Amino acid sequence: MIEELVGRVFAMRNVAHREHWKTRSYAAHMALGALYDGLPDLIDGIVESYQAQHGLVELDGKFVTPAVEDCLSFLKEQAKWVAEHREDFCSDSSDIENQVDSLLKLLHSTIYKLEFLK
Repeated sequence: MIEELVGRVFAMRNVAHREHWKTRSYAAHMALGALYDGLPDLIDGIVESYQAQHGLVELDGKFVTPAVEDCLSFLKEQAKWVAEHREDFCSDSSDIENQVDSLLKLLHSTIYKLEFLK
């Protein structure tokens, strides 16, 4: 399951970066920039903590960036997936839970900014 989280985070980073370049909204530009800047460090910490507790994960490097029509809807779907599956990769580890909370915080903050700050 951690492998799927990594793939989703890389997809979110790539989508956010692409949308960051495309938007004509300054608020969206800044929110998406903060998202794609923050995601790599967050997933790096999660994976390192996970590997320290469970051993190396097999990441095949086949990260796919989907074609996304609506970035906001895409990010909402991803945040919902992370929240619904958090127990699958946290496995009662408080440090991983805290890092996943930070990931969700960044996603929810970005969703708020994209939805309400135009």
